[in-house]
Amino acid sequence: MGITDIPLTYDPIVNSSSDLLTIEIPSINENRSSCILQQEPARTLIHLVNIPVLIETSEASYHAIYDHCTVDFLRQAGVKVDFIRLEDLGIYGNDHMQMMEKNNLHIAEVLHKWIIKNVH
Repeated sequence: MGITDIPLTYDPIVNSSSDLLTIEIPSINENRSSCILQQEPARTLIHLVNIPVLIETSEASYHAIYDHCTVDFLRQAGVKVDFIRLEDLGIYGNDHMQMMEKNNLHIAEVLHKWIIKNVH
């Protein structure tokens, strides 16, 4: 699985998967996965360049070990991405289904503040 299950539009154009050359970047954190990024010069995700993107990850989510890779890939492709790890805000222990957690309104407030600041 990649960052989407629908086609993405790159510049320069990618006609087949063999056009998108990648490299693996080893992790510097034993609790995080290595990342697959584009070989430079990286192609741009032209339809996402002007869209603000937030990736927010909770401490116990299965995404916690690799969401940093998605952020790095998108940034390399010219996408403006903010990355929030809830534990960096003192919000600990949540899993992937945050809307079902007892502190869901606290997490919603974090997201709401980001939306107010970044979506116009």
